[in-house]
Amino acid sequence: MTMEASSTESPHLRRGLHLWEAVGISLALMAHSMAANINPQFLALIVIGYTLLRNVYPYPTDATAWYPIIAALWVAGIFLTFVRNAATRRAGERLMAEEGLAAGTGSRMRG
Repeated sequence: MTMEASSTESPHLRRGLHLWEAVGISLALMAHSMAANINPQFLALIVIGYTLLRNVYPYPTDATAWYPIIAALWVAGIFLTFVRNAATRRAGERLMAEEGLAAGTGSRMRG
């Protein structure tokens, strides 16, 4: 492309959006009104899910191929933390005892 041809063409925006790009833009535009109405943890899960999806699809083939595997291990760890709630609570209590910290009477650990 020559310099003359590029100067005569006007810059323009791309009109086609992929589904997840449109969802991301919609969430960004509605974020202020949604923040008052939606549980913040739910919104955080949506953002984390979108980030993980963008790291996995399309699956990378170069040196970044480990990223989806690491992300899957994180998700598995988070899932196990919620599923094995009693084990997580025992581990937290044991760590607090080892550090010499005492749980207060209004402890959040007692659900």
